[in-house]
Amino acid sequence: MASPRKYPGKPIRMIIPFPAAGVTDISARLLAAAMAEELGQTIIPENKPGAAGNIAAKYVADAAPDGYTILFNNSATHGINPTLFKSINFDAERDFTPILYCSSSPNLFVANKNFPGDTIADFVDIARQQGPAVMMALGSLGSSQHMAAELLRHVTATQFTTVPYRGGALALQDLIGGTVQTLCDGYPSSIQHIRRGTIKALGVTSPERIPSAPDIPTVAETLPGYSAYGWFGLVGPAGMDADVVAVLNQAGNKALQDPELRSRYAEVGATLHGGPPEVFKQHIQDEIKRWREIIIATNAKPE
Repeated sequence: MASPRKYPGKPIRMIIPFPAAGVTDISARLLAAAMAEELGQTIIPENKPGAAGNIAAKYVADAAPDGYTILFNNSATHGINPTLFKSINFDAERDFTPILYCSSSPNLFVANKNFPGDTIADFVDIARQQGPAVMMALGSLGSSQHMAAELLRHVTATQFTTVPYRGGALALQDLIGGTVQTLCDGYPSSIQHIRRGTIKALGVTSPERIPSAPDIPTVAETLPGYSAYGWFGLVGPAGMDADVVAVLNQAGNKALQDPELRSRYAEVGATLHGGPPEVFKQHIQDEIKRWREIIIATNAKPE
């Protein structure tokens, strides 16, 4: 186990559970760079995508609890997946040490520029008329985008078809190319295409409009009470030394105060959180409970 006096004495690996260029990857790399500066030690981001984040989560759960392998976890690995997947080979609470609640980020419902609707209300009308013929792409199953789509389908009693991809970047390419009509995507990866006019926004999944894109209405303005956002944080394997956790938590909280990082996160529509590990532990427990209720209500499946 790492000695707190010498920690970190070598580079830290930050495992990212989803592919490069998606919202999770973007958020992780921003935090890794800022924390590395605070720690005076390299943090190496490493993508281990697959199984809706479960592969990366299991990898970190099985790692030595020395603080040199940490997971940039999210609402999939530690909120949705424990209920969505009937067979999962880790316990999202017991097998991890919470370190830092980093940020939360809304999702966007977006459409091909030639899609006949411009709002969520339009989408719902079209989905009611055309049913399964309306296709909505997803960057992955088990993600907050997947659950946002399932929740939309449930509360509107529509039967549009969801089409999972191996990463948000591939789904976005097919949306732009017209292979699929709509997509539920993370804000960072879609917003530049919206601003260029290559795709159009139907609505944002956060309870309130995003300050950096105030012209995009919330889904809740059409469907009161609707909310389905993603969040991100840091956890390590169970059994980490409390002093090592404190070093990482302190570096993370300082990183979240960095003006450049705050500016970059604001650009991608993120809300920063921070705080002690205990706050994040409670958040994980609350999210597992919340998503369990939604998954049971929507009868969502991982395939």
